[in-house]
Amino acid sequence: MRLNNQVKFYIIMVLFVSGPVAWAQGHQEIEEDFHTVLEELDTAIHNFISGELSQFKDMWLKSDDVTISGGFGGPVEKGWDAIKARLAIVASLYPPGVEFSTERLTAGTSGELGYLVQHEYFRFPGDTDPSRSYRVTMLFQNTGGQWRIIHRQADSNMTWQGL
Repeated sequence: MRLNNQVKFYIIMVLFVSGPVAWAQGHQEIEEDFHTVLEELDTAIHNFISGELSQFKDMWLKSDDVTISGGFGGPVEKGWDAIKARLAIVASLYPPGVEFSTERLTAGTSGELGYLVQHEYFRFPGDTDPSRSYRVTMLFQNTGGQWRIIHRQADSNMTWQGL
């Protein structure tokens, strides 16, 4: 079957217009899914500092390539076994009744990777101001339709040090 130029033009226009629209709709769904995961992350961290590690641990990709550079210092840990051990130690350092809040600075996705930059505040019982504050950067990978943490960096260098 031979198509005339007008039909060819129509097919090209449909593909040209619908392709980006379909991509944008798919991307919007990915973004919405990612932001839902970030809300779950807030709950998981709150539970983590309360001694319930399972939800936060479940959010990690179980891989030899995942890394963490934690807010308590020490070496960069690499691999799920090392991170799992570090998380157990860190969770035990928080006293009962710690309050947790975040200030989300930016987050987004590009393909199968996601990122998050935020401040995290921890207030120990009896303190009026945050007891610990962190600058946090996290990277996520969408694997099998699920967002998983592949890197977390946190530090307490919240004030400008200058040169």
